[in-house]
Amino acid sequence: MDLNRGRLHLLIVAAGSGRRMGAEGNKLLLPLQGRPLLAWTLESALASDAIAWLGVVGQACDRQAQTGGWAGPHRGHPAPI
Repeated sequence: MDLNRGRLHLLIVAAGSGRRMGAEGNKLLLPLQGRPLLAWTLESALASDAIAWLGVVGQACDRQAQTGGWAGPHRGHPAPI
């Protein structure tokens, strides 16, 4: 039985610089109600039973910021590629 049948794979592209909106860094790492915008996105995605796999593509310079400021519910551990 395929446990992933009917479930989705989600790839979040978080590699932007935020330059066009005048931000000093990646716009998905900007705070929204005290947490990075990306944290809100990840929390929602990881809470969904419809998602079998989740990946985040970002810039190497943002790696610490993407993982360091968020501790929420998760299945497994993120693995940099």
